[in-house]
Amino acid sequence: MLTTFAIILAWLNNNLGLITLLGGGTAIALYIRQKREYKRDVAKLILQEIRYAEQQIRVAREHDDVFQLPIELLPTNSWYQNIHLFIKEIKETEIDLISNFYSKASYIDTVIKTISQYKNSQKIML
Repeated sequence: MLTTFAIILAWLNNNLGLITLLGGGTAIALYIRQKREYKRDVAKLILQEIRYAEQQIRVAREHDDVFQLPIELLPTNSWYQNIHLFIKEIKETEIDLISNFYSKASYIDTVIKTISQYKNSQKIML
């Protein structure tokens, strides 16, 4: 058992370059995999944000375009923080459509917030 261990250690010492190359290759492969997984997770998050906003818009349309004031369409906005991840994979027109959607949803959130602040100030004055 001890001689087997000594043989393995001697082989590792004699092939230090190979071991370094294998370790570096493994680190690079893990980095690439993590980057791909992060990109996939961000894409899922953006898709969920769009679905949530669309659902809130559908609910408002069913109630004569009345938005519930405490609900934001985009509680988080991951698109503008992560657009750089998708520049190579998505067509320019598709990027413009997503950016336009986020822009309009952010504007609606601003309008809802302004109306909510106005209504709250009216209740306080009463």
